[in-house]
Amino acid sequence: MAKLCEIGEEPYFYEHNVDFFRVLVDEVRIPRQNFATKYPDFYQAYRDVLADIISEGVRSGIIRPLNPQVAAQALVGMLDIFLVQHSSDDVKEKMDMGKVFPEVFGIYWNGIRS
Repeated sequence: MAKLCEIGEEPYFYEHNVDFFRVLVDEVRIPRQNFATKYPDFYQAYRDVLADIISEGVRSGIIRPLNPQVAAQALVGMLDIFLVQHSSDDVKEKMDMGKVFPEVFGIYWNGIRS
């Protein structure tokens, strides 16, 4: 749980873990239908791990009482839409994901923490 707090308070977490996000961005480039069809178990497992971490945070009082599955889905959804938009050829101006991710996570973290 201490790691979750550390991540939530680290403004440049994403810049220090570029490889993780490079893999995540590459996975999102798979068309959404194919990703959901090919990897539904992976996607659910990813949300379940996040929900378990969030549940631990709720139990310890770091995160306010909430539905961990909904909170996990919200985080995945927030990050997914930015990644999808970023990888789209239709976007004329690309955002700097190193700056976007900390802000998005900060918005999320400030909404769920105690």
